[in-house]
Amino acid sequence: MKDILFDVQAKVNFGFDKFKLDKEKKYNLQPVEVDYEDFDTEIRRLIHLTKKGRKFEIFHSLFVFGPAGVGKTEMVKNIAESEGCIYHKLEVQKIPIEEFEGFPYLQDKKDKKVVRLADPTILPPDGDDRVWILHLDEFNKADSEKMAAVMNLVLTGEIGGSADFNEETGKSTKYKLPEKTIIIGSGNFKTQEHLENLNLVNSMDTATSERFHRAVFLDYNASSWLRSFASKEYKFSFENKEMLLTSRVPPIILYFIMDKMLEEGNKAPFLIPIVTRPDEGGSERTTSPRSWTIVGDNMISSLS
Repeated sequence: MKDILFDVQAKVNFGFDKFKLDKEKKYNLQPVEVDYEDFDTEIRRLIHLTKKGRKFEIFHSLFVFGPAGVGKTEMVKNIAESEGCIYHKLEVQKIPIEEFEGFPYLQDKKDKKVVRLADPTILPPDGDDRVWILHLDEFNKADSEKMAAVMNLVLTGEIGGSADFNEETGKSTKYKLPEKTIIIGSGNFKTQEHLENLNLVNSMDTATSERFHRAVFLDYNASSWLRSFASKEYKFSFENKEMLLTSRVPPIILYFIMDKMLEEGNKAPFLIPIVTRPDEGGSERTTSPRSWTIVGDNMISSLS
């Protein structure tokens, strides 16, 4: 660490013009595209840092892009619960903007009425000492105004643009996210392979993207999905009995997926189009990991 600090100080003292950026050089940066294991590791790393209290002024945060049904929401939820955290999901596009800015209300004060901003009910309670995973799911489906309101929360942990005066304490106060909060955003791209319809999402501007510490892309990845999820043992309860299956997804589906991989590539099992007259208002999707999991669940339910 001392060597790094000395090197930085040397550049300050002797001028940055002596240390020009080599645009052709390959710098050792973290890859943007991750598989299921990488994504799992990154979220658990942020949880462990937060549990130890290792952070600067702002909260640890991560944004994950990925095609529909890749498993973003399920993974974040399962990891949070397995680490003993409270998983708290918000779908920003469905929430009134006032929830992120504070609902105004009138309060009696001596001989007049004053406007106050009510603390939000949809956010983790201020001052809570547990570890929270605040998941902003399908974040880029929200309009730009809601995104801006939420980004203040990501950047500072506060809502609204002004503080409220507390008569009892004699201090200005604002809502604040609990200290041990990790913010995970997720969203889809406008286009997906093998589909013509567009996802109804909005672009995130540079200022919004910069507020997340890191942005990653979790693409369809059959081999990683098989290793980390589909082939794992699965325990569940049925009619008050504990059941154990050798794999989360039934073997007959796993064999089909592996055959498809060998014939057409690692993403092929998740790119088979399922189209129901989109020109007439129908639907269009592919056989994503979520689709295969749902098929497997239906098979398990029928056999149980």
